[in-house]
Amino acid sequence: MKDGPTFFWPLLVFSFFCAAMGGIQYFEKPITTQELFKNTNNTIEIRGNVSIYDKSRGSKKIRIVGQRGESYYFDCLVYVDLCSRTDPEEQLLSSTAVKIANDLYWPKTAIFLHRKISTAESELIYELYLERDAGFYKLWLALAAALAGFAFWFRNRPLLGE
Repeated sequence: MKDGPTFFWPLLVFSFFCAAMGGIQYFEKPITTQELFKNTNNTIEIRGNVSIYDKSRGSKKIRIVGQRGESYYFDCLVYVDLCSRTDPEEQLLSSTAVKIANDLYWPKTAIFLHRKISTAESELIYELYLERDAGFYKLWLALAAALAGFAFWFRNRPLLGE
């Protein structure tokens, strides 16, 4: 075979795609902590019943159903103990929150189960949230490097049946 096995070029194209996805996620700028907590334009008052919403792939979000039936979602980093609870009992949450994504809000302050989250505590938790999500680009780049290395290594090797 002159140019290697038939899976060589599609594997290189896919690894290029993975590298592009990692690059896009790396250069995408999230909202910084200072911008989020100083900007009052997207701030809303939320009061409603809390439940846990299971998203796909095992991730969970905190769902707050407001008094008029509207839904708001918080990340589980905000209340880790709430996301790990098994009882389906709904509780009341009161929060001042900021919209950070299409369907995701971040509390500036919150009161739930007689526990108050202050602005300073919420800022620290938000920085953890940014670190967790920002590291995802490394998966794409590592996958791209591994696939490209695999494709180059097998390029001139005969297939098992040859």
